[in-house]
Amino acid sequence: MKKITVVYLIIFILMLILPAALMFLLPEDGENTENRELSEFPSFFKEDGGFNEDFTQQLDTYISEHIGLRGLLVEANGALRSKLFGSSSEDDVILGRGGWLFYAQTAADYLNTATITERNAANIGRTLLMMEQYANENGTLFAVAVVPNKNTVYTENMPYNYIPLSGKGNYELVADAISRYGVTAADVLGALKAEDEVLYQRLDSHWDYRGALLGYRTIMDAVGFEHKSYEGMTFEARADWPGDLAKMVYSNAAEPDVQYYPEYDFGYRITSHEKNVEALSLTMKNGSGHGKLLMFRDSFCNTMQEFFAGSFAEAEFSRAYPFPLEKLEGGGYDVCVLEIVERNLINLARRAPIMRAPEAEVSADAAAMGDGDAVFGYEKRGGMAHVYGTVDEKYLDVGYRAYLLVDTADGTYAYEAFPIFEEELLGADGPGDNGFSAYLDTELWDKAEGVRVLIESNEKYYISGAVQPSDIMEE
Repeated sequence: MKKITVVYLIIFILMLILPAALMFLLPEDGENTENRELSEFPSFFKEDGGFNEDFTQQLDTYISEHIGLRGLLVEANGALRSKLFGSSSEDDVILGRGGWLFYAQTAADYLNTATITERNAANIGRTLLMMEQYANENGTLFAVAVVPNKNTVYTENMPYNYIPLSGKGNYELVADAISRYGVTAADVLGALKAEDEVLYQRLDSHWDYRGALLGYRTIMDAVGFEHKSYEGMTFEARADWPGDLAKMVYSNAAEPDVQYYPEYDFGYRITSHEKNVEALSLTMKNGSGHGKLLMFRDSFCNTMQEFFAGSFAEAEFSRAYPFPLEKLEGGGYDVCVLEIVERNLINLARRAPIMRAPEAEVSADAAAMGDGDAVFGYEKRGGMAHVYGTVDEKYLDVGYRAYLLVDTADGTYAYEAFPIFEEELLGADGPGDNGFSAYLDTELWDKAEGVRVLIESNEKYYISGAVQPSDIMEE
């Protein structure tokens, strides 16, 4: 009996030692299944020669990322937890019914737990309207397309314990604002709900190519620009797609998802230096296409790009943020599309698009704000002077408008500002809803003697005291 105990003890000790030993014998290749760089072995000393106080913490991270058999252990953990306990081993993934996987960051949207305020939504609506007006003034058609989260469309596959609240989430708040301000928008959710086929992938957070085709058609119908419909297009189903959610849970043991590949020659060629579908900027040309497109997009456009590139003579797909809308200045583009997935709607309240602020006529009498009720900031960006800041909330209703008044020796110039709270520039921890943001010509800013912010709210006007540009400019 004692011999058996000793054998078990030896096996137990070997099981503990083996992963550590293999860490040196079979080192990782530099990245894990999440496609991120693994940490390097920490140094005892800092670059200045002092002792590294974070050495033990960094060493713990290094060991956890490089421990031998780590990949197999991750795979086994994911499989056991999903098969035996019906739960996900990855915090970023929700295990739904029928083996469906959902991105955990969409849970708040599914539960109708808004992470923006009603005023945030109104600010987004006003911003999108200003974007459309700017595009139209430059001879460009504009449309916004909100692509719904997977669990917004296929609610029946979410776990039973996720019960939506009766209130409005980000999607509903923004959709209401888009409608209220009359922004041209593609009803992608409505189009998906009207389809009998399942067009999102079971193990991936995105739609398949058939869903992408539906999205393309819905967007172009909303824009009202001549385009190819790809009627009668056929697809080849192949179980070879590396589902992003499955990869996160099951690592290298993840089964491939089914993808429906279009059987069609789109005829475009990539003209940008970067060729990858995830490139920050991707440009394409097509001799059989018509018109020129500028599309601000996220990962849901990865499978839509081919349909747009097959229809337009020139197409540019941009992942730049904040959106460089100034590209439209002077014309040249026929269509501009802003595509954004539901879970990222909050980003529309965090940064204003880059474009010259539209001139405005303001002649109403305004009540003076108190000292310190308006805060100003400044940065140089895109060859322009970016002036931004905040206004005390007591002056703001839902749907306020903001204007910058620039005082010069030649007179006062008025511009409408985006009602956007520049979260990062203001050093805030979340999206505020009491901001303003405008891009001005540097020539005007160089001769400015003072700048004021004027607020239109509840059919009243409030104006701040003048601030000297030198007091807010960068050194």
